[in-house]
Amino acid sequence: MAELADLKLENKPWPGGTHSLHYHYLALSEPGPGLPQFLAIGYVDNQPFIHYDSRVDRAKPQAPWMATVGAQYWETETQKQRAWAKVQQVETWTVMGYHNQSSGMHSTQRMFGCEIREDGSTSSFWQFGFDGQDHLSLDLETLSWVSAKPAAMRTKSWWEMERCYAEYDKAYLEGLCLISLCRYLELGGQSLTRKEPPTVQVTRHTAQDGGITLKCWAQGFYPRDISLSWWLEAPSHPWITSALLISTIFTITFLPVAGVLIFIQQYSQARNQESCQKAPGGEDPAVRVEAAQLLC
Repeated sequence: MAELADLKLENKPWPGGTHSLHYHYLALSEPGPGLPQFLAIGYVDNQPFIHYDSRVDRAKPQAPWMATVGAQYWETETQKQRAWAKVQQVETWTVMGYHNQSSGMHSTQRMFGCEIREDGSTSSFWQFGFDGQDHLSLDLETLSWVSAKPAAMRTKSWWEMERCYAEYDKAYLEGLCLISLCRYLELGGQSLTRKEPPTVQVTRHTAQDGGITLKCWAQGFYPRDISLSWWLEAPSHPWITSALLISTIFTITFLPVAGVLIFIQQYSQARNQESCQKAPGGEDPAVRVEAAQLLC
């Protein structure tokens, strides 16, 4: 934090909205070929900005805006991640013992972070997982560890023997984590506030029973929260008395990779074989598919 504080910034106010600083740690009992024994990644607003891999054994920047940070910061982060790698390795083998497992590939995950909302309020979390399943989480109000399953009770008892663990986590999440987030937001500047619209593509899939599924893919957008609407309008013909409108609006809350809207139009080959080929008035159903492709 001292290294971040020494940076000379323009002190421009970072934009409103919700911002977050999250860390994900992964430890493996048996790394195997091509896998690290310990991996740590930090995210600001869901953008990776720092990365540590035990095979390389150095903390490295993952975002261009971290290039201005000096060598002392990276040395400190490297030492910190080396220490966490040792701690989580012990935790991995200990939890394996609680599950009566002495060998094989097993993993522990530590996820923690803080968030500043648009109204100025804050929140934070600290979670621990085993083999991809929830294991323990920290209740920051009571400073107690909440077990997600009976097998986690022994880990809970172990951690609660040393109350300083929970006290340290709470102090970090409600103090240094928020301060660091503000500093990273200043460093990130416009790269964290950019807005990139999605690229949209429609694909058509025909089932064996003649049903048609249209998928509308939205990709490459930032930030992660967007709204999408799908409008299907039939071509104008005298026999059509009203337009067909299907509108679906949703907010994507997971990784900003792809949003999908699906419209399914069913046909019955057995009962309406001719109508599937030509609609009344000579309209080809494929025209409606093309209309959706143009409008999505």
